[in-house]
Amino acid sequence: MSLNRVVNRSSTGVARSQRYEFGTVLRYRTRGVTERCDAAMESISISWVLLRTDQSPEPNTVIEMRFVLPIELNGECTAEVLCRGSVV
Repeated sequence: MSLNRVVNRSSTGVARSQRYEFGTVLRYRTRGVTERCDAAMESISISWVLLRTDQSPEPNTVIEMRFVLPIELNGECTAEVLCRGSVV
């Protein structure tokens, strides 16, 4: 798995949260639904996750995500993450 740190600057030149680009499989589901879907996680930062999927949920949909962080990202053991977010 390849991991690259990317400095991201807004159009005003202000630095944003550091993001990490890597490819991994992410499982997600719409909150309250039992069926999970697969997605490809492209990058992650402290405030967002960029993923690609064939079934795009509508904006403002709350989703629950499950994925594994690589050891290179947190400097410790590989960690499975379960979190919630909303689609933008």
